[in-house]
Amino acid sequence: MKTLEHQISKNGFTLTQIKRTGDVVLLESRHAANPNEKPQYEVCRVQHHNGREMFGVRLEPAEFLPSSAQWGQLGWSYMDIKSAQARFDQQVTRKTRAS
Repeated sequence: MKTLEHQISKNGFTLTQIKRTGDVVLLESRHAANPNEKPQYEVCRVQHHNGREMFGVRLEPAEFLPSSAQWGQLGWSYMDIKSAQARFDQQVTRKTRAS
């Protein structure tokens, strides 16, 4: 399975993994055009697929971030690391209890 890359470029932002526990990831988000601005943070539940075909091309099984439609359910944005860390810890604890 192709795992989530440590650094991802998406919608004009560079997302860098700060930490990951299981399927919960904490990312630093910086605007690609202004990398020196104060970063924002995202906490996500990593998603998976077992391979699929799109537009006639076979994709290998892979991990991916939640879609925009899943934001608020599987992904959250924060302006400060402390709030992001609290959500990360909450999601890790929730995942551990569900296992």
